[in-house]
Amino acid sequence: MTTKTAHEIFVESGLRADLRFWEETIRNIRSKPPEGVPAKFVALDLAGFVKRRDELRDQLGIPASERTD
Repeated sequence: MTTKTAHEIFVESGLRADLRFWEETIRNIRSKPPEGVPAKFVALDLAGFVKRRDELRDQLGIPASERTD
């Protein structure tokens, strides 16, 4: 078993905070899309947000079976 350094713990904590932010942002946009913004632009932004969320999940080593969308 390997132990994590303080730096690794700090980095992981930041990644998890970013992940929570993007997951909440995605949920909010899906539940109530912004008014007055064309759907195609919302879709483009949402695609970018989902990509970043998935990148963070990969960096944190979260298996696909544990990912909830």
